[in-house]
Amino acid sequence: MKRILVLILAIVLLLSALHIAGCTGKDEGPAEGAIEENGIDDMQIPNPAVEHERLEDMITTTGVPMTVPDGVSILSVRSIDNTYNEIEILVDSVVYILRKAESTSSDISGVYENWEHTKSMLAPHSGVGEVQVSYTDDKGIVTWNDGTYAHSIYAERDFDIDTALSLALP
Repeated sequence: MKRILVLILAIVLLLSALHIAGCTGKDEGPAEGAIEENGIDDMQIPNPAVEHERLEDMITTTGVPMTVPDGVSILSVRSIDNTYNEIEILVDSVVYILRKAESTSSDISGVYENWEHTKSMLAPHSGVGEVQVSYTDDKGIVTWNDGTYAHSIYAERDFDIDTALSLALP
């Protein structure tokens, strides 16, 4: 009787060990480019942003002319989908993101907020005209469209209306 009990216990332990080993085995997942059972390709969408060494390289890629204000530090220069210009600049320790694209859209910023305040204002630079300024707490955005190009200037924190307006160039 003891032998049968020991044998049953040994079989239960062996089956338990096999079950645990099967549960902790590494799942390799589908092969690259494989279609999942639900029919959805498991590949990631490529990043549409391309970093550029120089402002001129970005402009050549997009065909969209862009001027950077004097006295700012350029942090990064990139094109998005080969059509948008995007430049991160530093002004008085605040990061602003400037975008410009050939577009009839009034907002190419990619920022979707429920702003507490929105108003139209005149930009101080000739050739810009009226802009929309929207802000909540310490973040804000300036957008405008000159008929050929859509523009945006965005700061996620420490947004200053006067500084943002001074960055609005044609």
